Amino acid sequence: MITAREQLFGGSEGSPQLSPVYLSEAARQIVEEVAWRGRGGRRLIPKEKRRHHTVSGQPIIRHHAPYSPGGSRDDLDMERALRPRLNTPDVVRSTLSRTDPKFTSETIDSVLGTPGKIIIPERYIPETGPQLSKEEQQKRSKKADAIRKMLSETTAIAPVKPDDNEEEDKSSTLKRKVAEEKRQRDHLLQLNQLLAQQVMEKSKIVAGT
Repeated sequence: MITAREQLFGGSEGSPQLSPVYLSEAARQIVEEVAWRGRGGRRLIPKEKRRHHTVSGQPIIRHHAPYSPGGSRDDLDMERALRPRLNTPDVVRSTLSRTDPKFTSETIDSVLGTPGKIIIPERYIPETGPQLSKEEQQKRSKKADAIRKMLSETTAIAPVKPDDNEEEDKSSTLKRKVAEEKRQRDHLLQLNQLLAQQVMEKSKIVAGT
């Protein structure tokens, strides 16, 4: 039976040992290490020491840090800084000038921000008509009465020619109606004239105020 040694080195132990041919350097090292282990010797290839990554004792300085290393405070420093001081004054000094300011109407207006006066034009400016004498006023009143009389006499009802007795009765009733309408129109025209005068007088009073 062929042993593993004979398969690797060829031949028996008594036969001369020939140098074997290895496929790679790693295979040769493995074979030699196994042979020395059998004889109780040390490792031909020492084990590599494990490398441990250690941090150096010097502090790493970061140039981009916003605060300098000496600017930090511990808890006691922060408590001392935040603790109210005994020698702090109760009254804070004013940053304003110590001279007494002189208050005037202009300074008060500038401080309070009073807006300037706005001139609003009058909405109604009455026309200064010519002063009429008594005679001219009487003439105007007569003209107004004549116009009012003419308007009151005008009617929209057409005259009807009487032919018989019935038509005469109808014409008499129509005449009474026309007279009544004339009287009502005259009254309405007088009221309109009075209202127009009152409106004119009130508008003058409002414009004067």
